[in-house]
Amino acid sequence: MRIVSIDGPDGATPTRHRLRLTARARIGSATIGCSGARIAEDGATAHAALDVVDPELGRRSVIVREGDRIEIASGAVLVLAVHPWDPPRPAGVDLAHVAWEGGPAA
Repeated sequence: MRIVSIDGPDGATPTRHRLRLTARARIGSATIGCSGARIAEDGATAHAALDVVDPELGRRSVIVREGDRIEIASGAVLVLAVHPWDPPRPAGVDLAHVAWEGGPAA
């Protein structure tokens, strides 16, 4: 398991979000949706497909793993964990938004 630092600039407190499969949430300046989460063919690495729509940076689809960082206009979104589908637990991702210094918090 990778250790992910969620310390913000000058002691900024990150906001945490749990995003389930097919859900969308406003996180900072972006709307982020989770369109899939699964274990890779190697059987060891979980990854998720996220759709990121930021008015300033446009729309993009990204594949993320635990520890990855996504830049958005208001800061950074860190992937804390990926939860592949494993009944009865729902699939999804745990994210943390750290606002840029002087930027809006989520």
